[in-house]
Amino acid sequence: MKANIIGRIGLFVFCLLFVFGLGNYSVFESYEVLYPTFLSGSLTEGVPINIWYFVSHFLLAEVYMKFYTMIPGVPWYEIILFFYVAVSLFAILFILFTKNVQLGTKVKLFIGLLSLILATEFILSFQYTRVAFALGTASTLALLMGSKENKWPGVWSCIFFIFCLLTRHEVGVFIFVMQWLSVLFISNRSYSKVALRFNTTVFLIVAGYIAYDRFTTNDFLKQFEPELGYQLLDRGNIVPLGNMTNAVDSAKYIAVTNLITDKEHTTIAFLRSLVAENAFVGVNKELVVRAANELTDKLNHSLGLLIIYIGLLILIIWQTLPNGRAGIVKLLMFNLLFWAILVAVAYFIMLQYYTVDIMLTLVCFIFLSKIDFGAVHTNYPVTVLSGILLLAGTIVLYQKHKEYSQRLTNNIEAHVKFRDELKQRYPGKILVPGNEQKKMILFSLRPFEMHNFSVFSRLYMFDADVIYVEPHYNAYLSQECKCDANNYTDFMDFLASKKDSVRIVSTSDRIEVIKYYCRVVRGKNYNIVPIDSLDIDGNSATVFTFQ
Repeated sequence: MKANIIGRIGLFVFCLLFVFGLGNYSVFESYEVLYPTFLSGSLTEGVPINIWYFVSHFLLAEVYMKFYTMIPGVPWYEIILFFYVAVSLFAILFILFTKNVQLGTKVKLFIGLLSLILATEFILSFQYTRVAFALGTASTLALLMGSKENKWPGVWSCIFFIFCLLTRHEVGVFIFVMQWLSVLFISNRSYSKVALRFNTTVFLIVAGYIAYDRFTTNDFLKQFEPELGYQLLDRGNIVPLGNMTNAVDSAKYIAVTNLITDKEHTTIAFLRSLVAENAFVGVNKELVVRAANELTDKLNHSLGLLIIYIGLLILIIWQTLPNGRAGIVKLLMFNLLFWAILVAVAYFIMLQYYTVDIMLTLVCFIFLSKIDFGAVHTNYPVTVLSGILLLAGTIVLYQKHKEYSQRLTNNIEAHVKFRDELKQRYPGKILVPGNEQKKMILFSLRPFEMHNFSVFSRLYMFDADVIYVEPHYNAYLSQECKCDANNYTDFMDFLASKKDSVRIVSTSDRIEVIKYYCRVVRGKNYNIVPIDSLDIDGNSATVFTFQ
């Protein structure tokens, strides 16, 4: 008993060191850096703000803010999320090792090594979506391992599922579906029925609340995200500009397609009118082609994981054959439905590079939990073929991930130079980055680093996608300008009143769109002129001010 406790503690410590060790060499991906930047108060004079509470970290972000409030200067967001991954990895390894308790040390090392290879995906390209999948994977494996004799895995499954669902509810939806598919098609029915019922209940409560909130809310962003945003921005399912009947509507259309939001004029009703008819009915040939191209591109990016998936699939098919036709049909149904989900995501929403990675990783872990590695030596041809595929997949995965991580790292390094050049040129100024330049400035961090913009008088994210209409950040902007920041030109008037103190870091095309929109829709003329330019490692911008 004492040896078991020491072994478990040792495994947990190893997982902590492995995850946080790799975390020091990982990169932020996509918009991930927005969370720690706002939660730490780096953009709001040290006052933590919970942005996008309607999209992710449901209820949890308020807890993260408390940590930043109590002990500022500590990267709590990354610490907590990396801890989620470490605990998830510990549960995954513990479950796999416990299941294969009779196997030899070499086999256990192989299972552990393959698990670490797969788990690395959650760590190196750090993003809260991946973290949610790590939690969901641990929940799914625990669910499959539960039984009437040992209900502890069922308890773990419930806990992990709650944090998965609250971290990102879209991921929670996929995990919930995969858990049911696993139970129906590949489980040996030794799972904990209580855990499955609990997970279903939690899912229905959270999903029901979110659905009710979306149908009854007047909040602009809650009505915009995610479905309307997906239609207009990700799927490109938007009516042609030629359908606009007057200059005002044309100006609003151009503003929308350039990610300029004005709640009073580019209303939800107007945005909804831009979505092509019958968006989710029938088959749109252009969207089918786009989805096929996206899926092909993303599968090429995930080629290593795809090869590992095939290698494990061969093993599990061979071990399912003795169960007769019914077992094979169930296994094929499980895989067909999995790929159907992937295709549906590509068509109806959008496939990010990480989406296919983590979905394939989840299925690979499910296969790992169901394969009897003690019996693989009884059929050497199958074992050798699977082994070759696993080795080849690992090599390809390493190479692909190395190239991808290097691209992200290069971007961060270029962004750091761009951000530091702005700090050197414009200390004490009010900086207003454009939508693309916002990414260059904010996405210049690695995990466990924190932004410091104190060199500027202020840094306003007013021309940055839809961030400035988020209620909490909008309240901060309204306090700063002593005006209604929901009124687009009210805040523009405030910036114009500061004249030479303001530095708008953007592009000529975008400034012309803003001036055109304000003139045609709002009836305001702004004299915004270029005064400087930057071009640093491919990150270029023109600097403007008011005259």
